[in-house]
Amino acid sequence: MGRTKGSSGETTKPRIQTAAARLFAEAGYDAVTMRGIGAAVGLRAGALYRYFPDKESLAAELLKDAVEARDRALGTAAGGEPLPRLEGFVDAYTRWHMGSGGGASLIALVSDALGTDSRAALETRLEEILAAGEQAGAVKLPDRRVAARAILALLDEVAGDARLPEDRRARIAWRFVSRLVGA
Repeated sequence: MGRTKGSSGETTKPRIQTAAARLFAEAGYDAVTMRGIGAAVGLRAGALYRYFPDKESLAAELLKDAVEARDRALGTAAGGEPLPRLEGFVDAYTRWHMGSGGGASLIALVSDALGTDSRAALETRLEEILAAGEQAGAVKLPDRRVAARAILALLDEVAGDARLPEDRRARIAWRFVSRLVGA
């Protein structure tokens, strides 16, 4: 069972990554083995080591790719006046979360397992937007860091709430955030 018939190295690595992300989401990082990932893509565990030296390296690459995708999506929320900028951040983050195919959950799961803080840069970015809003007198916050963390938690909940229609989640999230910041 070296390589699945008709496969190539170019397609094998993405298949490994997709299977690993799915297995991490289904079973949790600690329960997943290289042997299990290999079985999911039709490879012996030993063949996986041609692509990744260990499970941690595979997880780290998945994390890096997911964070880069998130940051690209948030790139659309740059510049401008503080409130429209904050609204753009809320909209971009919510839409990324809904369309990330589990990327948001993967970031949280793998970050915890690897002991990394992939959320710090995101919190800092949001704190900068909130600071600009405070300086402009557009937002009122008792604690900017707590507000940033609360906003991100709220966005995760609203974006992941399957009971809400997808086309309304970003608007609902913005209504909550605008009230939270006193805008």
